[in-house]
Amino acid sequence: MAAQAVILLLFPSLLSAQTDAPDASAARLPPPSTMTTTKTPGIVVVACVASALIVAAAAAVYLTCWIRRRRRVESQRLPVDVHTIREATCNPRNKLGGGAFGSVYKMELPDGRCMAVKKVKTRKPRRGRLVDDAGEGGARLQLENEGNVLVRVQHPNLVKFVECCKDGDDCFVITEFVPNGSLDKYFHGEDRDREELPWPPRYKIIQGTCNGLLYLHQQGILHRDLKMENILLDSDMNPKITDFGISKVIDQRRTHITMDFAIGTKGYMAPEYAVRQYSPTSDVYSFGVLLLEIVTGRTSYHTAGGDPTALDFLREVWRDFSDGCHGKSGFADGVRNITQRQLLTEPGLDIEQVGRCVRVGFLCGQDNRRHRPGMKRVNQMIAGDCGDVELPPPGQSWMGTLRTPSVIRICHVVSHRHQPRCT
Repeated sequence: MAAQAVILLLFPSLLSAQTDAPDASAARLPPPSTMTTTKTPGIVVVACVASALIVAAAAAVYLTCWIRRRRRVESQRLPVDVHTIREATCNPRNKLGGGAFGSVYKMELPDGRCMAVKKVKTRKPRRGRLVDDAGEGGARLQLENEGNVLVRVQHPNLVKFVECCKDGDDCFVITEFVPNGSLDKYFHGEDRDREELPWPPRYKIIQGTCNGLLYLHQQGILHRDLKMENILLDSDMNPKITDFGISKVIDQRRTHITMDFAIGTKGYMAPEYAVRQYSPTSDVYSFGVLLLEIVTGRTSYHTAGGDPTALDFLREVWRDFSDGCHGKSGFADGVRNITQRQLLTEPGLDIEQVGRCVRVGFLCGQDNRRHRPGMKRVNQMIAGDCGDVELPPPGQSWMGTLRTPSVIRICHVVSHRHQPRCT
């Protein structure tokens, strides 16, 4: 130890070298603070550039879509002013029809095209709400609702929206003009000279209406007023669903909606209207009534005994169908017993196809909404796109006094024998 002390005293530089050696090795590594400050700006710059590129790309996509939409709207704008619309809607000869919430007129454009104009007149608001001839705020709200729904949809079996405008107290919704009018004129209209529809056009109308209603349900839209008057026919007898004034857009995860009051057309309202509930299967119910009307040639709201209901119509059709089921051919005789007589005289009538439509009509007309098929399945059954599962028998509760074991047993047996299998 004494020798080491002497050496350190004689050579003090060694002590300084030993003490400085660790600092020299540490000096070769940058301090942690220096590393952080040198790398953080690079990361921030990269993040900022990436964010700016994403925002610029999103803005470019939005601007492109907006420009295309604006060009499409501009290209679809009518070469017509409000004065032309006024002239068309003030001429009684141009009136195509009307209801509680407005009248529809035919309007001819300067270029020769024809359009349909729905007009609603509203008065001044009372306590902040519109008052009109159809009820407090009813007509204006329905017209706005129809325009909002038509803008969202585009399908060959739905009437095409063109434009919506307002002039003073009058509101107008302009749609395509459908030349052959509404379906009800072919069944119980005042034009007695019109020929009755043969089965092929009727089946085409059934399929097209089913496709249009299926599309609406896929978009989360309930029509809520499906009837013959709201089915228009174009020059090729293709159906187009119209009148979306009381339609409703709902969340497709919901099983039903609750209404403040029942609204619709008597003869097509589903039983759940009694508790002010509505669901997609309520449209299915109306479609079932419409389908049976097309097959039988009868109407659901001209029944004996006062106020018409769909139940009266279904019981009447079921009564005739069940009476026919007692024949030798069973189900086929039941179908012939309710099919319009004019159809039965057609050569080459596909009675199996007619029977399939009758069966689907009864399935859709069940009083319990949980037992009714969805529109996707209805579309498959009508088209004959079936699997290996037999069609389930319809509910019996709406048949009333006709629910006898013999009738049910006969109709179930013959229906399973004659009907195709379906998923």
